[in-house]
Amino acid sequence: DEDGFLYPATDSNKCVRCGRCVSVCPFNNENKNEKPQEFFAAKSKTPSTVKASSSGGAFYEISKVFCDDNYAVFGAEMTENLKVCHGFITDFSGISKLQKSKYVQSDTGDSFKKAKEFLDVGTKVLFSGTPCQIAGFKNFLGKDYENLITVDIICHGVPSQQLFDKYLSELSEKLGEKIISFTFRNKKNFDKKKTNQKTVLIKTESGKEIVREVLQCEYLAAFHEAMFYRPSCGECPFAALQRTGDITLGDFWGAEKFFDGFDDGRGVSLVIANTAKGKLLLEKADMDFIVSDAETASAYNAQLKKPASAHKNRDKFFDLIKTHGFCESVRECMDIPSPLRYGLYKIKTSIKK
Repeated sequence: DEDGFLYPATDSNKCVRCGRCVSVCPFNNENKNEKPQEFFAAKSKTPSTVKASSSGGAFYEISKVFCDDNYAVFGAEMTENLKVCHGFITDFSGISKLQKSKYVQSDTGDSFKKAKEFLDVGTKVLFSGTPCQIAGFKNFLGKDYENLITVDIICHGVPSQQLFDKYLSELSEKLGEKIISFTFRNKKNFDKKKTNQKTVLIKTESGKEIVREVLQCEYLAAFHEAMFYRPSCGECPFAALQRTGDITLGDFWGAEKFFDGFDDGRGVSLVIANTAKGKLLLEKADMDFIVSDAETASAYNAQLKKPASAHKNRDKFFDLIKTHGFCESVRECMDIPSPLRYGLYKIKTSIKK
């Protein structure tokens, strides 16, 4: 649509009105697991894996034990032209392209079909994505596969690729050169005592590396405030404890309050085993685990309880961006300090500390 969000469409000349598309729609058939779940705080035993991950390295370690023989792993990747889409690997050495958070709606393309082709010939498949994508995929398959593991993420909501492209275009123009890499979750100061897990890392064509904190990055600041999620995200039925995947992954926000000494500030994963298959795979992963519960896991993960509420100025933002720049529209709708004010804010905070 005009805001860049993808919607399904039918070819009226070919449609026979069988109703199949409606029956597999995840919003009509949510496909949630109803079995008892097990909750864990987890992190990889390898520091370099944690550093290369958004949180505690759970996706990497789970994929590693899964990828023993005849496998394919699907997940969101960012292509060379900075488009977010679903890709897959059949060689674990390429797992890095599926790691880390991408705060853009991933275009699944023909990944459902490709995954089914692998499954039908006996190849093991690990398919990761947002819970609505996992539900849609399982509905598309129409049956259970013993050789399939699904992993859903705790999702806040998804912006469109069109919005991200607009932001990148403005940023490139401001920097005076092309952006070739954008990391949404860069672990600044990883080797120090406290890591800032909410910085972006931008790499340009000339080799320049730029690190920006949330309030210095209009896209990330607006994302965290639900400024431009897809409209349906505000009424998402999957923002709940009952999940769609065999395993659920996310950040264990607030871990330092619940597990003394376990959180070193570098990232802790929240891992939920939703099925027996999921639990069995987790038992093989090379991670440190602490048993938790639903109440603790959802204390600082609101989207395990309810969908994210859209920002009060969401409609205003989408009206503004039709005639104004991305950054200008965000600043008009949010109280983001200017670079000078932000610098003074940082100095004031440092003095207080």
